[in-house]
Amino acid sequence: MRRLRFSPSSRRDLSEILARIGKDNPSAAATFVKKIKDVCVRIARFPEIGPRRDDLAPNLQCFPVGNYIVFYQIGEAAVNIVRVLHASRDYGIVLK
Repeated sequence: MRRLRFSPSSRRDLSEILARIGKDNPSAAATFVKKIKDVCVRIARFPEIGPRRDDLAPNLQCFPVGNYIVFYQIGEAAVNIVRVLHASRDYGIVLK
């Protein structure tokens, strides 16, 4: 299994998800962010699991988690989580 690294942007994304959902339901927010992190661990084990999105950035792949999408890149020794964005966002603009 490759190491798992979260970019500063992806860490901010997770904090914002926790805050946004946590306004209404702190327990659900914590559970959902844990689910996202668990999926990231699965991605590190099986990095080819998600489709490539070279149209958005070189070597970019993605994997859905509920209404969010984890964007990541596979490196030599690590899987780098680039962003975690809501599917309704214009992630084409955000990622470029």
